[in-house]
Amino acid sequence: MPRPAGTPRLIQERLRFGVRPGLERIRRLLDAVGNPQDAYPIVHVAGTNGKGSTSAMIASILAASGRKVGLYTSPHLVHYGERIVVDGLPISQEELDRVTAEVEPAVRRDRELTEFEIGTALAFSHFRRAGVDVAVVEVGLGGRWDATNVVSPALTVITPIDLDHTQVLGDTLDKVAAEKAGILKPGVPLVLAPQQPAAEGVIVERARELGVPVWRPGGAPPPGGEAIVEAFRERPPAVPLVGPHQRVNGSVAVLAAAVLAGMGWGLDAGDVRLGIEGVRWPGRTEVVQWDPVVMLDGAHNPASTRALATALSEWGWSPSSVLVFATLTGKPVAEMLDVLDPFFEDVVFTRAAGRLPGQDPEAMAELVRGRRRGRVAVEPDPDAAFERALAAAGPSGSVLVSGSLYLVGALRGRWPFPRLFSRGAAAEVAAACPDVEG
Repeated sequence: MPRPAGTPRLIQERLRFGVRPGLERIRRLLDAVGNPQDAYPIVHVAGTNGKGSTSAMIASILAASGRKVGLYTSPHLVHYGERIVVDGLPISQEELDRVTAEVEPAVRRDRELTEFEIGTALAFSHFRRAGVDVAVVEVGLGGRWDATNVVSPALTVITPIDLDHTQVLGDTLDKVAAEKAGILKPGVPLVLAPQQPAAEGVIVERARELGVPVWRPGGAPPPGGEAIVEAFRERPPAVPLVGPHQRVNGSVAVLAAAVLAGMGWGLDAGDVRLGIEGVRWPGRTEVVQWDPVVMLDGAHNPASTRALATALSEWGWSPSSVLVFATLTGKPVAEMLDVLDPFFEDVVFTRAAGRLPGQDPEAMAELVRGRRRGRVAVEPDPDAAFERALAAAGPSGSVLVSGSLYLVGALRGRWPFPRLFSRGAAAEVAAACPDVEG
């Protein structure tokens, strides 16, 4: 696999602009480069937890049907090119340089553009240049004002919603849900994952206002998609990602395929099974090595941490394991650690760096010193923290890296990056990944 592309200088120059509400800037940019997002149908995916995994599963299903599929997600783990994927492979440096040259003149004329807006234009332009048949586009933050919300999707999907990025999206579940529901478009079907009542009510009401059909896992099957739903009602596909929350994400992806089948997309149950069982999604309950076992998971809020704990319990995770933990500022560290505490004896605190600064590892350590059975250590450098955890675990132990996707990304480059999905024949899908028990 070619090495994924690095962050373009054009992006690096705009990092300081951070998050800015509004769609006028991205619309100006896309108009200037010929509105590439209109060249192919789009499945648009929002949510708090599981939106990346669900997006990857939907993309994999579409690829298994023989389509050329683009997948746009964020953030990346190791290399920027991981955000922009075609046929399961990250964009190459050569391809990224080419598409950057296309959009650069328009970017240079507009000093207000943010890095995410530029990256979104790069992805849309690359998908047009690559001739994709369809793109699956993950919302970056929220929904209503996210740069991806300029698309006219064929289908929208909302994964489970919880409190996160409260300084931007609001401090109550109904406020966050209102932002996520901003991706809904008049008459465009919505596949809605199971939600807490406060979120469900806001989304369903907005759907009613816009005349949006809403489909839920476990509910009535969509017309024309009955065969897909029935095929998996008794025997769901084996999701090769650890944890019951990933099976929920899989059920959402199956239903999305059923809705698309009912819209005439020609998908069948075989495509769905191949797609689900062939997907890979690095950094999310991902086991990257054995002896010792090392799992990476980017759980970064209480809800995703609870899902991780359920997965660890199901896995039979040893309570004598070692946790490497870091998170960004503003996260409820004590609540997250309380959820994970039963699964670990030792904890090594380190620092994650992203758009927001990382929480001080020494301050996090003080939260747990004196009230847990195991050892607590501080290593600000993620690599040094991981090496310390490996030594503590020994060859027969277990290590989990969690708390932030930025921390996972700082370490993920130690292992080869997998192909996320394959297009076409079953043999290609099988070759892309070994069998993993779901």
